[in-house]
Amino acid sequence: MLISNILLANKNLFKSLQQTKCRSLLLALILSIVSGCAANPVGNISQHQSTDKDAVGASRWIAESASGIRFEFAQRIPDQTRSFYLAREFPPAAASRYATACIFQTILNNNSKDLILKINLSDWRVVYKDKKIPLQLVQDWQKLWKKMNISKTGRIAFRWSQFPKIQVHKPTDWFQGMTAFSLPPGTVFNLYVKWYENDEPRDAIIHNLKCPDDRRLDK
Repeated sequence: MLISNILLANKNLFKSLQQTKCRSLLLALILSIVSGCAANPVGNISQHQSTDKDAVGASRWIAESASGIRFEFAQRIPDQTRSFYLAREFPPAAASRYATACIFQTILNNNSKDLILKINLSDWRVVYKDKKIPLQLVQDWQKLWKKMNISKTGRIAFRWSQFPKIQVHKPTDWFQGMTAFSLPPGTVFNLYVKWYENDEPRDAIIHNLKCPDDRRLDK
């Protein structure tokens, strides 16, 4: 599929090279394009990282495709998340367990003009030590909370604070919520993300995210 798309997009150029019998140049061009695409599956996606200039000093990673789909992953320092759930009827052990599970605030924007954006977090993978690890989703955590006898009020608050498993966004729509990547504090990893634009699959790798360190915030 990738090669056929490349050939279609560069039809005139390849036809010209074939006519002049520049086979070696043609092969080199194909290899060059394919290697570039392999390193960046979605094509023209920009990525950058920044650090908030406030007392918390959390880092965030932003990636945006050429079509206008924007992903933002902002660290949630464990103290922030721990305090949030302690205030919502979570016992300290449960609040701390989730808070230290590499929590990010995930923000998704559909800045396109005419695309219907669909995502399913079941498609995403944490890439760490040559392994592709599925995410622990809301339903996985809820099973644990039920075993730990978290109150119904607490479980409802948890569900509403999370980034949902499945979303469909029209142009200009956005949403945010917590996502657990379930690695120890301070771990650096890559994140494979997949989404659909008008039912056409797209994917990308977000590089070098870092789980927030478990540090105390100044009172």
